This record gives sequence, C-alpha cells and structure tokens, in this order.
Amino acid sequence: MRLARFGNNALGHGREDGIQRAEALAKARQMLIVRFAEGGIPAEWLCPLCWYLAKAGLDGLADLGVRPNQGSSGNYRAHLDRVLGLNATEDYIFGMPMQGKYERFRTIQPMNTNPPHESIFRELFGSGEDAFPKVQ
Repeated sequence: MRLARFGNNALGHGREDGIQRAEALAKARQMLIVRFAEGGIPAEWLCPLCWYLAKAGLDGLADLGVRPNQGSSGNYRAHLDRVLGLNATEDYIFGMPMQGKYERFRTIQPMNTNPPHESIFRELFGSGEDAFPKVQ
C-alpha cells in the first residue's frame, strides 16, 4: 500500500509539506466552489461528492453535501444556492433581451438579480459581528 510507506504525513497529519489539514480542506472547498461557480462542476455532481466526503470524515464539506439519488436534479442546485447565498432577491427584476434557440426574434424576459452592493452589505453586516476589521 503506497500510503503506508509515507507514514502519518501521507494521511495529512504532519506539516512536512507546509500545509495543515485544515488549510488543505479550506483550499479544496474553495476550489470546488470556484469550479462550480465557473460552470465546470454541475451541482448534480458536487453535492453527492461532498456528501460522500463528509461521510468519509472531511467535515468541512458537510454543508455542501446532499444525499445522492434525489428525485430532481434541481434539488442539488437549490441546496447550493441556499448554502452559498446565491439566491437572488425578488425585489430586483429587470428585463433582459434574449433570443431563444427556436425563436426568430429577441424578446424581453424578466430576470432576477442580486446587486453587488446588497451582496457586500449582507457579507459585512449579515453575521452580526463588527464589520470594521473586514473593511480595513
């Protein structure tokens, strides 16, 4: 077995490679979220993966996980939107010019949006803690 050859460091218990287990887990979580946001990982793949990893003992991914074999693939996306705070508010709706694949002409479709200033405000003041150290 290849892992046994390297001892505890292969399992992430040491600091020989310069990174602690918690740091590595936070970096892996960030990489998964960024890849999901870029469209590289579908929610139907990310949620069950995080669920299995959480069951394997990587507790930093438990909130992203959803039990596999959900009835609808929309359940995974809705869960990630809720956990990551990606839900657009209903208050900000504007008309977006679009052209469907089978339409001849462009039409105006309503689109929900989450303005950047609302997201920043929620990030800074939503937790109830003092936001001044974050702003500096």
